[in-house]
Amino acid sequence: MKAGFTLGHCLVLLASLGGALGVTRPALGADDEGSESKSDESKSDESKDEESADEETKADESKDASAKGDAFGHGGQVGLRIGVVGGYRMILRYDDSPLCRAFDPNKGTEQAKFCGHVAPFALMTGLSYGLADWLEPFAWARFGLEPEPETHTDPVLMFGAGVRIYTMSDAPFKIFIEPAIGLEIEDGRATGAWQGADYPTDLVLHLAAGPTFDFARYVGAYLTGGITMGVVRSLHSSLEAELGIQGRYP
Repeated sequence: MKAGFTLGHCLVLLASLGGALGVTRPALGADDEGSESKSDESKSDESKDEESADEETKADESKDASAKGDAFGHGGQVGLRIGVVGGYRMILRYDDSPLCRAFDPNKGTEQAKFCGHVAPFALMTGLSYGLADWLEPFAWARFGLEPEPETHTDPVLMFGAGVRIYTMSDAPFKIFIEPAIGLEIEDGRATGAWQGADYPTDLVLHLAAGPTFDFARYVGAYLTGGITMGVVRSLHSSLEAELGIQGRYP
């Protein structure tokens, strides 16, 4: 009786264990499948987040590029400009200054001390670099288109350096002020009453202001009004206007 009872109990226990194992394996499989599904969903969400971040970055870069394209500041650009300048010259001679008017034999040594006349037209060129949108240093040169008969000099020749300072620097329409300094080096024509006259290198000071309009980021036109004054050969000044165009890169 005891042996039969014990064997029966063993069979019951084995059957119970078998059932438990059969139920547990599907349950474990279901748990594994759920875990894998959640992992896939997590990866999908991360991928979507990365794509969204990439799209936002591209949108920001596009906005920055658009903003840069709409800005007209000259910062970081190399510029080359050329213009035509003309004006009216006034000369106050020193005792040893060259004549500023045709020699008058009736006046002997008492030739005119003060003269005024229209200045010959000249070309103005400038090579610049924008240190900032509002600050543009430049080197400049002026080349006369014809001699000046009143002072009996060759076409004017000047070289110097200066800076343009802009207001509203990001806008296409700007106002600027332009202080500069330079040297005037053309010679005189040693004939007639001017024979033996001394034409030393002159120090010139220049100050002008005016508007500029940029048609695009790389090109614009400008107009200036100002004064250029020399102090060595004589005390002389030119009230002048300049109209020109400027190209820039990049």
